Amino acid sequence: MNARDDIGHDITPDAALREIDRVSGSVRRSTRWAGRWLLVLGLGTIVYWLVMLLGPGSLAVVAAWAWIAFTIAGCVYVFRKNVYDRLTWRLQWPVTGAYVLAVVLTVLFANVMPEREPLPAGWVLAAVLAAVLCGTPPLYGAWRLLRAGGEER
Repeated sequence: MNARDDIGHDITPDAALREIDRVSGSVRRSTRWAGRWLLVLGLGTIVYWLVMLLGPGSLAVVAAWAWIAFTIAGCVYVFRKNVYDRLTWRLQWPVTGAYVLAVVLTVLFANVMPEREPLPAGWVLAAVLAAVLCGTPPLYGAWRLLRAGGEER
């Protein structure tokens, strides 16, 4: 027995199963691209903040412009995707919220960091820790998504 699709064509059970497999594969791939995006975001965040907190002023200006371009390109990339699996949807807001909080705390830290050269070792260590902690939320999201590999969890 055949079913009909929305425009009145007959659909065989085999064709329906093929379509289900195609859509399922698309959803599984969404976990991988989202995981890779979060991995790049997390690592990029660490590099960005290390340059901003510890690098020379001219390098910080280049890093700021590069970060703006990266953010715009990332937003375009993410919003052009239309399929997201359940785990990606579940992690989206907690990871985003934790990331925003981490960025705000890192900005506050940058405002109290002394500008003298050379920085005392304690401030350098604190800057490295701030950069790594700021990149941790997207790295956590990437780890969860890439570990899942497209399986619903």
